[in-house]
Amino acid sequence: MAQGVRQAVRAGAEEGQLIQIGDVVPSLIAIDYDGTFTADPGLWRDFIASAVARGHRVVCVTMRHPHEAIEMPCEIFYTGRRAKLAAATEAFGKIDIWIEDSPHWLFHDG
Repeated sequence: MAQGVRQAVRAGAEEGQLIQIGDVVPSLIAIDYDGTFTADPGLWRDFIASAVARGHRVVCVTMRHPHEAIEMPCEIFYTGRRAKLAAATEAFGKIDIWIEDSPHWLFHDG
């Protein structure tokens, strides 16, 4: 492929469509709450606002139950202690980007 061009593989780009580096390909971004968002809420609020402004969808995926409610500047998905990858994929389809401080919870129930 020519320099500066890559094949788009994320949702939001047509299969086989070539995009220029720097083009925004809308992504579904999942961010963890405990230990990630809570480590620096101001940073992550700014990140979420910027991502949404650029056309991305941001969802907080937490292993908490709904009765352990949290507040986030984005949609919240509670897995109820289920492994995050399976639960979120079932709910949303493919997650393009995961932001997670403890990646083992993507694959293991709590």
